[in-house]
Amino acid sequence: MAALLVLVALYVIAFWVDRATTSAAMHLGSGIAVINEETSPQMPGARNGFLLVFFAAAAGLTLVAAARRFFAPNETEPNSCLPGTWRTRTLMTAGLFAIGLGMSSLLSPEDAENISRTSDYGNPAQWWESARLLVAGSAEEPFFSALPVVLLFGVVALVWRVRPWMLGIVIASSALYRASIHLYQGVGQALSALLWGAVAVYLYYRLRSLTGLVLAHTTWNALVISNNGDYTAAQIVIGGCIAFTALWSIYRLSNTPTPDHSDRACPTAAAGHTSIATSEGHR
Repeated sequence: MAALLVLVALYVIAFWVDRATTSAAMHLGSGIAVINEETSPQMPGARNGFLLVFFAAAAGLTLVAAARRFFAPNETEPNSCLPGTWRTRTLMTAGLFAIGLGMSSLLSPEDAENISRTSDYGNPAQWWESARLLVAGSAEEPFFSALPVVLLFGVVALVWRVRPWMLGIVIASSALYRASIHLYQGVGQALSALLWGAVAVYLYYRLRSLTGLVLAHTTWNALVISNNGDYTAAQIVIGGCIAFTALWSIYRLSNTPTPDHSDRACPTAAAGHTSIATSEGHR
């Protein structure tokens, strides 16, 4: 199992490193064609792109589930003692993240997603491109929002006491890296991703709801597709919900709480101790 998780982690890391380098190369125009409004997606590149993102999403969700299972049994993180159930925190996270996405979009006058600008749904490759965009939130949020917080409070906290500046470094690093993968869309979109990327990490730190982040991100991308394509927002949102449900099921099934921790009361933080909290998986 440990060897399998290592392989999954290596795949996720390699995937995002490749995305960052490709995005930077496209922005700099170093031998890679820049995608614009007239660019028509081609097969099999569009299909392969979707599959790569889908497997990255499944791998990222699995890593978060595994990390929370390994590092969460003895948590005393006070942030777990928040008002309401995990469902309330999910809705709070989704709403606040949607606001962050909307506000950050004001930083750039550019379209939200270059690769989805074409609206020729008579071209099968366009469907694969739209599907890739729908699962992008499920791929980004586990790696950029949840894992940094999980590792900070589940691993680093075992050696050092977590200080606010450490959380600041995690938020800034994640936001900068997320901005790098959106650089191909232009500087404005990269700045936008920097802002909502920072918001996403902080929201996960405070509310521990990966569900809310993925739900808001998927819905946002669905609206982007509907704005650039021929299909209505309702039809695209339905497709997004189906993709979200499939990927979230992978995460939930692999993160089923153990009987010993499923119904415990809200813990009291020990003096000087910081660890990882839970929300959806352990309640």
